[in-house]
Amino acid sequence: MNIDNIKKEIKEINLTPTEKGALFDRILSSPIISPYAPVPSKWKFIYKSFSYVSLVLFLLIISGGTVAYAALGSIPGDKLYAMKIKVAEPLLDTLSLTKVAKAKREATKAISRLDEAEKLALKEKLTPETRIKLEKNFEKNVANFDDKVKSIESLSEKKVEGLRASFDSSLNSRANNLEKIGEDQKKKRFDKNEKEEPEASLLGIRLRAKASTRKEYSEQKKEERSATKDENENYKRKNQEDN
Repeated sequence: MNIDNIKKEIKEINLTPTEKGALFDRILSSPIISPYAPVPSKWKFIYKSFSYVSLVLFLLIISGGTVAYAALGSIPGDKLYAMKIKVAEPLLDTLSLTKVAKAKREATKAISRLDEAEKLALKEKLTPETRIKLEKNFEKNVANFDDKVKSIESLSEKKVEGLRASFDSSLNSRANNLEKIGEDQKKKRFDKNEKEEPEASLLGIRLRAKASTRKEYSEQKKEERSATKDENENYKRKNQEDN
């Protein structure tokens, strides 16, 4: 790997005028805290200060032609992919302050692993080793997503349903894409008398099975919530009649 070439590529990475404008618009649109507002506890101040520092660091990283920002679009095999996984994504994680935001981040990372697999498959560069590694990371993010969704289940059932539905829809979409890519590659391999199953097909099939399992789970949870709601209404009605 030529260090000089890497340095040259990094120097050529820049935000477009539109991206820079959008970035600074968001900064300028941030609310100004009134000097008459109540003084928060020192622990809240420390927590918020850490969040603001993280935000500033992030803005500094992406505002000048940054490796971490460019790394977000990389895929396995690219020079910046390690930066994406070890720096850019964890940095974005620190900016997710609420439980809902944290759940969305895990969903985003999970789908990102599938998008990476799809891009590699389109280039016919999705190897068994890479597929297994991406799938392992995907499963880890999905487990984290489910844990974080469960942590807010008692607070807002509607929000939880929305999070799960959005993720499951994205999962189905990626499964469709990978299965289609796999079918196209099967035809090409058949013409060449190659019998090996494309990695895109293997991953697509596994994702389809996972999507089906998640759908069954979601339907089961809806039925349980509906039954609980009916029981509560019947209990209230009975109390009103007794009174």
